Amino acid sequence: MAKEKKVEQITDMEVDFAQWFTDVCTKAELVDYSGVKGLFVLRPYGYAIWENIQQALDAKFKATGHTNVSMPMLIPESLLQKEKDHVEGFAPECAWVTVGGSEEAIKMVTTWVREETKKPVMTKLPAIVQDIPGKARAAEAAGADAIATINTLNSLPGIDIHTFVPYPSVDGRSAFQGLSGAAIKPIALRTVAQIAKAVNIPVSGIGGIYNWRDAVEFILAGASSLQVCSAVMHHGYRIINDLTAGLLNYMEEMGFETINDFCGKALPHAEKCVGCGRCVAVCADSAYSAIHLDENRKAVVDKEKCDGCGLCTQVCPVSCMTMEHR
Repeated sequence: MAKEKKVEQITDMEVDFAQWFTDVCTKAELVDYSGVKGLFVLRPYGYAIWENIQQALDAKFKATGHTNVSMPMLIPESLLQKEKDHVEGFAPECAWVTVGGSEEAIKMVTTWVREETKKPVMTKLPAIVQDIPGKARAAEAAGADAIATINTLNSLPGIDIHTFVPYPSVDGRSAFQGLSGAAIKPIALRTVAQIAKAVNIPVSGIGGIYNWRDAVEFILAGASSLQVCSAVMHHGYRIINDLTAGLLNYMEEMGFETINDFCGKALPHAEKCVGCGRCVAVCADSAYSAIHLDENRKAVVDKEKCDGCGLCTQVCPVSCMTMEHR
């Protein structure tokens, strides 16, 4: 006779909904924790439920003419290396999140993808990394056909001063979250411009595009294609019609026939130091006072003092500060 299983006590849903949900999923053996923070493993019962949901939704999607795409999940590199000892011919390849900010990792992962497909490969780069031009050049050298930038920025949007819980709050709980939309546009424009000056492949601009003027600015900064998400979430897909109509009117007014006629036109004006002194201030207050302005108010870097922290590249409003190996 099969041994009866006794379900352990689970948290009261009215007391802690999040913990109740976790208890139900784990103690019913639907899911288990994985070796990567934020990811979980579907156990047989949980996978069976997922299959039923997937099959029902798949029929609805295909009825409307849509097709599926599979996105890879991340697991520890150590597990992949272990798996190759059990499966002949298994290639232990994954996106190594622990070294995701290094040029070596970018080359490695881009090369994997490039070797497996004849379709265009677009490497997506975040904004807050050291030497973003170097990262873009690494992707280009590994065979990327284009660069997409930027991603959301880790943030804390606000705090309720009476409950002390950050926004947005769900059942009295919150967490750090990705900031997107209009707030990240200045950072996105800077990153697009830096990458566009560094590579000879197309750049796709992302971050804070809400209207046709935003679209024009990104194209002027060097983006030959644009990606819009937050604006569509806020206003619906109709915003794309408004954006394209405004863009076409602008092109007609300026006498441009194609996007290429004005793509990157702002870059020559973003190459020279404007003497604002932001790099001097941030280096003096937060680093090693390695930058000063000369008699013409142009930034000069003392290479002996510079430790390569990259703060100056983050605050320069015209993207004239770049990192280089020495």
